[in-house]
Amino acid sequence: MSLTRRLLIIVLALVGAAGFAISVEGGRWWSLGGDIHVGPAGTQRCFGGECGVGDLTWVHGSGFWERCGSGAYAGGLVAGLALLALAGAIAARRTGRLAAAVAGIGSATTIAAGVGFYALAPAIPEASAGRGVLLFAIGGVAALTAIGATLTAKR
Repeated sequence: MSLTRRLLIIVLALVGAAGFAISVEGGRWWSLGGDIHVGPAGTQRCFGGECGVGDLTWVHGSGFWERCGSGAYAGGLVAGLALLALAGAIAARRTGRLAAAVAGIGSATTIAAGVGFYALAPAIPEASAGRGVLLFAIGGVAALTAIGATLTAKR
């Protein structure tokens, strides 16, 4: 594998890992003003200088929607870890095919759960899409590109 391809895979895997991890840990898939943020792990709210976290029940989404959120959260962290392993394998001049396969399954599962969480969301009045959705999309594209570049490399 050429040095350029290795560097590209390493950078894409790290961008994918960071995108997944920040999007699920940082929440903010939807924002209601500057005070309330909804993400796959729950909600964050700040009123009068006091901040707290809560669950997703007040949004009145379906149980399946909440499970998609939990799947996106856990999957984002696991896929991020697998993408770090892929970047490490490529940096160590290994083929990285096993790490790419594991990262591929993790990323595909995470993307499916994240798309379900976004698509099945209940109507939240006055909510706007937050940074989490964009970071999740960037992470998914970078992850799939790194995985594809690894698996299609000549042995």
